[in-house]
Amino acid sequence: MTLYEDVKLLLKKNGVEVESDEEEIFKMEVDGILEDVRDITNNDFMKDGQVIYPYSIKKYVADVLEYYQRPEVKKNLKSRSMGTVSYTYNDGVPDYISGVLNRYKRAKFHPFKPIR
Repeated sequence: MTLYEDVKLLLKKNGVEVESDEEEIFKMEVDGILEDVRDITNNDFMKDGQVIYPYSIKKYVADVLEYYQRPEVKKNLKSRSMGTVSYTYNDGVPDYISGVLNRYKRAKFHPFKPIR
């Protein structure tokens, strides 16, 4: 199975369907999220000359796509109040989703540049 098929299967399991007319947008979103994953983790996931993403990264991509489908995220809500109850929403992907990336992070080394 390809990466896109794996992510679609995980989304379907969570109740999110990808329509055939949204296929290109879906692929662009997956590629964008994977680019963010590579930037955040400083990991290219290369093994024997091939890019191989582990299950947890595929699950992360599916969870992020599902998270962005939520109504409060789509409408860009920051907070709302109903009587005495108020709800506040954070920006970005929540820690319970993005925490998966911590185990794949690699150190970034920068060359020493003297100050002149």
